[in-house]
Amino acid sequence: LRVHHGADEFARGAQHINGIESFWGYAKNRLVKFNGVSKQTFYLHLKKTEFRFNHRHDDLYKVLLKILRNRPLG
Repeated sequence: LRVHHGADEFARGAQHINGIESFWGYAKNRLVKFNGVSKQTFYLHLKKTEFRFNHRHDDLYKVLLKILRNRPLG
């Protein structure tokens, strides 16, 4: 899937780029606070940002509690 911004194309039917642009703006805003991250830990920072983005309207404490109840550590 490609959307050609140069041709003033931002959507093709139901296919659009708003979701990834929204996430990337959110991710850049969060990751800039670290003043750079190493290549070794970038994936982990990105996954944490993805989790927070997907639950940005939820109470993270309750979400984490639910996850831990469903998948205990021990």
